[in-house]
Amino acid sequence: MSSPTIRQISHMLKEELQALDINIQYCFPYNHFDDDSVYWLTNGSSRPAYRHAKIFVRKLTDTKFLMGVHVEKGCNELNEDVQCRMKPAWDWHLFKQKWHGTERTHILTTLAKLNGVICVSINNLPHRHLNHFAFTPSPFQYINPNENSPRRNPWLELGTLTEPDQLLSTIKKLDPNDNHWIDLSLQFTVDVDKDALVIPDNVVEAIKHFAGWMNIA
Repeated sequence: MSSPTIRQISHMLKEELQALDINIQYCFPYNHFDDDSVYWLTNGSSRPAYRHAKIFVRKLTDTKFLMGVHVEKGCNELNEDVQCRMKPAWDWHLFKQKWHGTERTHILTTLAKLNGVICVSINNLPHRHLNHFAFTPSPFQYINPNENSPRRNPWLELGTLTEPDQLLSTIKKLDPNDNHWIDLSLQFTVDVDKDALVIPDNVVEAIKHFAGWMNIA
């Protein structure tokens, strides 16, 4: 049997979530011209879907996929790209409340059981200078030193964090005027049996909880 396509797996995940009363309305590729493009699952109808929190699926190998939930922080009103200017309706604002809520501990424990990570990417638009940071969820610990980053790069402060409560407050401290684009995701790898073509139940259940927590569904 041929390897599952990212489209197959993404739509299968959507159907599995709908069977659990998670009403995901949209399932679409980020790049319609790339057969291996990341897929977004969301209830937001806006295109581009920057302002919406999303479930995502990315193909890594023929049978290995990266899955999780994703939220974006836009830039201030001075950014030259109008679509990147963050408005009050962006889901980032709700995510900040959720991150500091009581349910976060359970969410991060679930992510840890899947050997998942919290990933943060900082983009200095329009120059697209990226900084990437990854953290284990429980215990919360920085795991990917930015070896190529200049020593005076202020974002390296994120690498000193030891508590999840520090994450968003430090991002705000380092970017008080919202000059930077932030991508934040909870993600983990999933092996899909190409013969059975089944997404493991624990994966679907975890994404269900993540989606509910982030108000995606």
